[in-house]
Amino acid sequence: MPTVMELKGNLFLADRGYYSADFILELDKAGDYYVLRVKGLKRVLIHSAVRQDGQQLINKKSPKLSVLQNRLPKRQAVDMGVEINGEIVRLVAYWSLKEKRHTYLITNLKRDEFSIQDISNIYCMRWQVEILFKECKSHNNLHGFNTQSASLQESLIWASLISTTLKRFVAGCIGLTFKVKMSTMIVGQLVVWLTRSHCAATKKRFSEPNY
Repeated sequence: MPTVMELKGNLFLADRGYYSADFILELDKAGDYYVLRVKGLKRVLIHSAVRQDGQQLINKKSPKLSVLQNRLPKRQAVDMGVEINGEIVRLVAYWSLKEKRHTYLITNLKRDEFSIQDISNIYCMRWQVEILFKECKSHNNLHGFNTQSASLQESLIWASLISTTLKRFVAGCIGLTFKVKMSTMIVGQLVVWLTRSHCAATKKRFSEPNY
């Protein structure tokens, strides 16, 4: 985890495995910003809950999330104010069609500047990091290292990032030129095929007798 000072002036995006109540409160006090997916907040008290259409979901009492979650709509997101360690924190609930349950995003971005949809769009940006990791591991074989040298490990990481960047560039050029969608996986397979064909042709040319 980065420190609070390392995140100074930045926006921290992370999955639910990185959530910590103490950490987000430290970020808030330091003037940093965050959007995190969270779980395990069923016992927190809900002080306010407003649907996307502006309708209030609670009255004067402050129920726990475990009580309110059965009343959360599936067609609309809900913007809530929840109590965590004595502080009121913004919590946004979305219905996930894939998981068939609500997804919760916690943030300190202000409501008057960032709408519910803005919070969702910002969090979706984090998936570009996951896609990059997947490309490096699945298509560049960056599963681990056979060396304990830190400099060699760093070189392999940079080589993988360069390879991914080049494949994305080639895929983009193919899309613009031929008006077709081309994945980086297919581009990688094409590069391997062209490389093998070129090596085979070169080997055959140098193996032929020179009369």
